[in-house]
Parts: sequence; C-alpha cells; structure tokens
Amino acid sequence: MNVLSFFNGANYLLFLFLLPIAFDIGGRPAGLAVSFALFSYYTLSGLMKVLFWKKQGLGWIISQLLTISQPFLLSYFFIHSFRFTYMNQTQILLNFYEMLLIYSSPVFTIIEGAATATIIIICRDKVKQLLEQDEGIQIYISIISLVNYIVSSYILYSLYTTPAMDIYNATLIGSIMTLSVVITISLAVNKIDHTKPLWPDLSLLFAYNIYCIYMLSLDWKPSVPPQDLQLLINKDSISLNIFQNFDSKAIIDYIRDLKENMNAQFIANNLLDFMEKFRMITAIQKALSLGVFMALVYRTGIIISAFYHLNIINAENQNEDDLMSQKIFNFIVSFTTPIIIAVYTHLLLYHYEYLDSGMGMWRWISIIVCWVLYIWYFNVEDEL
Repeated sequence: MNVLSFFNGANYLLFLFLLPIAFDIGGRPAGLAVSFALFSYYTLSGLMKVLFWKKQGLGWIISQLLTISQPFLLSYFFIHSFRFTYMNQTQILLNFYEMLLIYSSPVFTIIEGAATATIIIICRDKVKQLLEQDEGIQIYISIISLVNYIVSSYILYSLYTTPAMDIYNATLIGSIMTLSVVITISLAVNKIDHTKPLWPDLSLLFAYNIYCIYMLSLDWKPSVPPQDLQLLINKDSISLNIFQNFDSKAIIDYIRDLKENMNAQFIANNLLDFMEKFRMITAIQKALSLGVFMALVYRTGIIISAFYHLNIINAENQNEDDLMSQKIFNFIVSFTTPIIIAVYTHLLLYHYEYLDSGMGMWRWISIIVCWVLYIWYFNVEDEL
C-alpha cells in the first residue's frame, strides 16, 4: 500500500509538471487538450473504482491496470496534444471544457471555504483531546494562537499600505475584519469554558480571512499615472519562455531519434543536451506565479485534507445501516483527482491570461461560508 501511494504521488507530481509545460509550449489549445485528457482519464479511473469497490472481478483488474499505466498514458497525452490539428469538433470540445472550468470555479472557491471550516473544526476536536490528556499544553497552544494573530495582523497592515488599495476594497476588508472581531469577542464572552478552546480555531479563521484578502490583493492594479521619462516594465506581458530552443518539433525529433537509436550510448550522449534545454527546476519556478502557486497548494491541500479526515471519521463510525452513505462518500472521494485537475487548469488559464480572474465576489462569499459553517457547528456542539 505504501508503494502504491508513493506511485500515485509521483504521478500527481508528473501531471502537475506537465500541464504548465503544455500551456507554455503549445499555448491554450495544447494545455486544454492535456488537461481534458487527464480529466477524462482520472474520471474513468474513479468511476471504475466506484463500480468495482469490492476489489474483485475483471473490473477491479482493469482499474489496477489503469493505475499502473499512468506514467505511460500521461506522457502519451502530453506528446499527442501537440499533434492535434484542432479541427472544428476538437475546438468545440475544448471550448466546452474551458467554459465548464470557468463556470465551475466559483463552486471550487466555495468548497475551499467549506473545507477550511471542516479542517478548523477537526483541529478544534484534536485540541480538545490534547487538553483532556494534559492541560499543561494550553499555554503553548495560546502562544501559537497569539503568534498567528500577530503575523496575520501584520500582513493585514501591509495590505492596507499598498498603493493599489481603493475605497471599495478597504470598506469590504474593514467590514469583514470588524465582523470577525465582534463574533470572536461574542463567542469568547458567552461561551467561557475551558473545555471549549476558542482561541486556536478563531485564530485560524482570522488567518484564513487574511489569506483570502491577500489573494484578492494580487488582482489590485495601482491607479498611479506614469510620469514622463519613466521607464515602465509591464511584468504581466513578459513572455514566459522557460525553454531554450525547445518546442513541440524538438520533442517529436527526440522521440523519433530515440526509436531509431534505442541504445545506451545514444541515451548517454543526448541526456545532458536534453536536460540543458529542458531545465526542470527553472521551468517549475517560472511556469507558476506566486498567486497561482499559493492558491494551488492551499486549495488542493485543504480539499484533500478535508476529504481524508472525513473519510477516516466516516470509517470509524460506519455500520451496516449506513452502507448507502458510505457508497456516496466513496463516490465523492473517487473524483477528487479530476476536481484537482480542473482547479489547477483554471488557475493556469488565469496565470497565462487566457481569462480574467473575476473571483473577487466569490472570495468574500467563501469567507462568509467558512464563518457560517463554523458558527453552525459551534451551536450544534453546544446543544449536545
């Protein structure tokens, strides 16, 4: 099981690396083609796991073969995407897939807020268990929470001093922060109980608010007019040419030469030349901006963590009567990878400026969803 988990993790890194390369080399059509192929493949794989969850029969064998064939199929999808002629049928399919990603992105943003609230609730339960075992660690938990508040407040202060801050964003930020402080004080005053640690989870909620505001600040554009004799560099329009003399034709040439000269000497002589043009570390560094990288890591990480912990909790509490709910949950978990691919592709489309962000409103809604879910759970816990 550990070997299989490592294998799946390596394949995750592979497609996370191939997608930005496809967008950078082949542009929007090639990137969408690779993404759609990966989305279809992992959707089929997840569907096979749901249909043959008993791990027996021909279907389960096919599911395992799909898992084992991932490195070969992912490479094939990547190479084949540059051979597409993109006729009308293919272009219509890719346009439909892109529209699906655009209209699904608000849903993923709201899911991020719900997953954040879920993880904070789980952390709250873990803290309660630790305090029941040893109340002496309460001082350490309080210090960590205080540091979290201080760091988040400093980031908020830095955001308020940016020249791109306008009255509209400042008003929204002030309203959300004021509401957060009022709710925090209200919960702390009305629910004074050492068995209910409030400060750790409330500090995490505060940090999530600052994170969302920071992600919003990446889209703010300063309104300062350019001065005369001032050298301006538009960083957004700088080409991300992460390869040196390396295009789709070079890929095909390498593969053709490899087929004709399949021997150790050929591989040894051309490996260094290939790696010189194909600078992996530089490609990863330049293919993703800071905002895309942070959003990718946080959103995918929080969703995977939420599903993982909910799966553990569901497995501990399951019985014969809730077999249907277990199947539904397995169905949702099986399609986690296609969801991650869709989220990742949308972030790359935004990074390469093939579409506008337009996600400001949904970021604010995500903050509200996170707070509402937390308060709902808090009230339910109080009634138990």
